[in-house]
Amino acid sequence: MKVVTFLSKSEHKSLKELKDQGFELNILKALNFTAEQLKDAGYSVFHIIQAGYNKDDLIAAGFEHNVVVNVFFFYDPNNSASNANAIIIALKNREHSFHDLRNAGFTAKELREALDLSACDLYKSGYRSSDLKDAGFSTIEIKYAKLSLSFKSARAWLLG
Repeated sequence: MKVVTFLSKSEHKSLKELKDQGFELNILKALNFTAEQLKDAGYSVFHIIQAGYNKDDLIAAGFEHNVVVNVFFFYDPNNSASNANAIIIALKNREHSFHDLRNAGFTAKELREALDLSACDLYKSGYRSSDLKDAGFSTIEIKYAKLSLSFKSARAWLLG
């Protein structure tokens, strides 16, 4: 992963560290980071579009074509209501799965806030326990989600 000299010659940060510190995406774009590098660092398709990358950049980065096209369709940079929650709801209404939304880079926290999803729904969609914790779920809720899915899998296998 590309390392950036940040603030001084002695302080080096990875792109993931810059993301975790809330570094502005438009600055990262000006530093010539690619959409693929931003995706690998954990930025969502929505946030990369906000930074000014185009459809071709996002598709080349590995985001699903239909999701990219729909986000561009729903995103209006001149409308403050065009935020991540509104985009998530619009994508879900277009019948994109939770798995699609996860692959588009939306965090478990963003999906929970926009769609009021349970820990079980998010865990089934491929989010890890740490993602669920970051989304504000308790340890008990996370354990229940994992246990619930284990029982469902075992039951399906037995009834198979």
